[in-house]
Amino acid sequence: MECLAALRSACNSHLTENECSATDPVVFAAQYTVSCAWAEVVALADVPSCEVVSRHGRCEARLELDMCGDSCAGEIMYGDIHVMPAARELIRMCNGPLGAWSAVGSESDEIAECLPGTELAICACLDAVCE
Repeated sequence: MECLAALRSACNSHLTENECSATDPVVFAAQYTVSCAWAEVVALADVPSCEVVSRHGRCEARLELDMCGDSCAGEIMYGDIHVMPAARELIRMCNGPLGAWSAVGSESDEIAECLPGTELAICACLDAVCE
């Protein structure tokens, strides 16, 4: 968990897209590559109204994988939109963001995906990212 938290923190420290993408990836167990990537972040004023307060970018840690669907086009398996309910944020990025919640066995509800059957209220706000 600490390693994943440190990777996220390191990526979050990059304040520009160029700085973020210039960061060298880290390889674990010769098969998992983690890199920093620029994510689209949509912050909401409140969840019931889905009112957007801001749209901005943030450098986040992610796995480098070839699996990614376009959530806005209805491709929900390996979708690219994740939600942080407590922060009222929708984050668009493939295979991330990674953080302590990504650790095997983690029961964190800090981040989630809006898959069929997910009952998070913020999932009703996905259109805010797709606009």
